[in-house]
Amino acid sequence: MEEKKNQIMRILGSRPIQNAALVLLTAVVIGLTAAVIALLTLNAAFEEKVPFRMEQISASDVVDASDIGEHFLPSFIGIRAKGEQKGISSGYNVVCDVYSVFSHVLFDVLGGNFREVAEERFEGGAAEQSFVYMKYHSEVPYQTISVCAGGGEEAYETAVGVYELFILPDKGFRILVRSMDGKAYEFDGTYEPYFTVDALAELLQSYQRNFADFVFSADSLFEPCFTERVRTKGMLVTEKTAALIQNRDNHISDILRLFTFNPDKLNTHEESDIGYVYVENHGVLRLLDDSVEYTAASSDGGISVNSYLMTYGKKGYTLADYIGTACLIADKVKALSPHYAGGDGEILLHSAETDEEGVLTLRFMYTFDNLPLSGCEPAMEVRFADGRMLAFRLYSVSVRNLGTQQNSLMESWYRDVALSCCPSGEYIVDIRQVYPVDFYAESIDAEWAAVYGRIVKETAGRTRK
Repeated sequence: MEEKKNQIMRILGSRPIQNAALVLLTAVVIGLTAAVIALLTLNAAFEEKVPFRMEQISASDVVDASDIGEHFLPSFIGIRAKGEQKGISSGYNVVCDVYSVFSHVLFDVLGGNFREVAEERFEGGAAEQSFVYMKYHSEVPYQTISVCAGGGEEAYETAVGVYELFILPDKGFRILVRSMDGKAYEFDGTYEPYFTVDALAELLQSYQRNFADFVFSADSLFEPCFTERVRTKGMLVTEKTAALIQNRDNHISDILRLFTFNPDKLNTHEESDIGYVYVENHGVLRLLDDSVEYTAASSDGGISVNSYLMTYGKKGYTLADYIGTACLIADKVKALSPHYAGGDGEILLHSAETDEEGVLTLRFMYTFDNLPLSGCEPAMEVRFADGRMLAFRLYSVSVRNLGTQQNSLMESWYRDVALSCCPSGEYIVDIRQVYPVDFYAESIDAEWAAVYGRIVKETAGRTRK
């Protein structure tokens, strides 16, 4: 080491001019680095004091093609493999990646045969040596999960609702599902090698920094409960961002064409304190401060789904077609400006319901990092019938990722408090992390929240409405 040091010193001593230049260059670099660090520190301090401004919003690029799978995710994924049991709820990109691993088995098995089973059979899934457990943001028809996993061509029905499910790789990939009213069903497996238990263990290892330990609660809820603190991101949200559209003539023209309006042949007028109203033969489009709304001129009018899917001449439409159309419109609007449709937040499918007249209503919600925005109107509501879109409403807010992180309270502690404070005659429907919307707050952190419901009857499992 001493010899090497002496060699370096000899080289330095033999090149005085070069050495002087090197020293000068080093000093300049150090000075510039210090200046940059000081500037970044100043900017960080400045941004903490400055209220939220629209131009500070950041968001990832929106691709032109719409993938319905990115608009439908579970609120929780739990995995047991090789003696480890870990779960994840926050982290939109990671949840997308993990959920996509199970898309093929969900699409294939949930499209097959099923039978009703006892609720205890469903809860028995937690006793298996290996499993994948999922809980969704709300109860949805099982066909919704299937088509969003694979974009299938199944006709939509609403016979069996799914709120949570188990995938059992050791039992031929059978899937157990349960609805919010406690009804449980078992779907036959296919014995296809979708993945191995070793692959599940490798998945947990790959995303070990994103997963956290969890157990199924010992109370009547039988729900996943984190046993360690989980990290979430800070954010803030601005309302009435659709008002920005009214100042962009090119965006107005793009939105008019998106709803098949001809900008050159319109009956247009401005309503005081409301926004702009555009009238065509097939319907009315309103560009308001807080929303973009379309209403068909009549029950047999509206906009053909073919206009979005480019499947002219097709007869019969599937749930995938309708969900794809709604997601495509949302993506197109967000591509114009992220501010119009969530900013750094996501628009996820929340429910799919069909009424007695065959009208399908799709409701979407805003989330940030896969955690719901609580106290916020539905992000989007779209109605379809007979291959036509009858109504559309996009509620416009913009979420900004602040780039901060914090550790949550222990869920097990919050669960004990929530159960002890449960009003008489009611029960806890769900406990999850949410972002409580406050349009005037300079920062919003995720919080644990309990949803209560009124008891009507009790079952051997959890207490039901």
